[in-house]
Amino acid sequence: MSSPTNLQFALFILVSIELTMFFILGGTDFGAGMATFFVKDNGDRDEIVRTSGPVWGGNETWLVAGMALVFGAFPHWYAVLTSGFYLFFILLLVFFMFRGVAFDYRKKWRSKTYNRLWDWGLFLGSLVPPFILGIVFSSILKGVPIRDNFIYITMGDVFTPFTICSALLLMAACLQIGLARVIKKVSAELQASLGKKLRVVNLIFIVLAVLEVVLLANATNVFNTHFAAITFLIVVIVVCSLSMAYLLRTSQRHQLIFWLAVVCIAAFMGIIFQGLYPNVIVNSAGPALSIMDAASGRKSQLWVAVGSAAMLPLMTILQITAYHMINKYYDVPDSEINY
Repeated sequence: MSSPTNLQFALFILVSIELTMFFILGGTDFGAGMATFFVKDNGDRDEIVRTSGPVWGGNETWLVAGMALVFGAFPHWYAVLTSGFYLFFILLLVFFMFRGVAFDYRKKWRSKTYNRLWDWGLFLGSLVPPFILGIVFSSILKGVPIRDNFIYITMGDVFTPFTICSALLLMAACLQIGLARVIKKVSAELQASLGKKLRVVNLIFIVLAVLEVVLLANATNVFNTHFAAITFLIVVIVVCSLSMAYLLRTSQRHQLIFWLAVVCIAAFMGIIFQGLYPNVIVNSAGPALSIMDAASGRKSQLWVAVGSAAMLPLMTILQITAYHMINKYYDVPDSEINY
């Protein structure tokens, strides 16, 4: 079996990095949006939203960049993936739009009903996308039927115990990392309340992670093809999760708790991409779609590599600047409308 060229391998790694960055940075926003469900006071919601409001749009750039890279470097991967999961991506865009509007509209109405509507929009727009993406990524790792360069899926192909567990685990990881960041920024009273929620979420994450390992061994072939790497990433998740559980009960080291959550979600995405390699979609009806089969021509790959080399540092600098500004000037805002 042939192996990917160095350029194809580098571009695949770059795709995995950009999409992982989205789940880390975007995951903090998803988690913050989900966390608004845990509080009833409008001022507390304002504190939570304030941690993500100025940066959420920039965080989603990583998803756009990652999918653009897939389109340019692996067009066959992009075409086959969207052929089967078109409805999922449409729903994803709908919830993204609802969520984006909710950030601006949730306090603009002089009506409690309308404001609550947009609070629900923010919550659902943060809850559903990681679930959808968890279903998609776990499905292509488990295997979906590909015939004539199209994915033909039924509900039974994508909604299985493994994919549902993976989606719930990704949701829990996003909520975990979101809460871990939020509690660093909010007032002491809200911090204590959300800290209790984070302990529960961490416990749920550990339970789901154990179930995920069992289902991963039964639903996929990753332990046969990448035993050492997958086992290492699982150990990383277990160690970080247990360390978080210990710190949440014994200390207030929120910065360390946050970084442990970052490692957990990065390791989860590492399992997905390491499990796929050297393929991009596992075919349950025949040979898998490999990196080599999905790649564009060498000249196109070179242009994509040059463009990525120019844009990636710029994106990184802008993100660092945005987070520096929000960390420097963050304060607890008053509600714009009292109701």
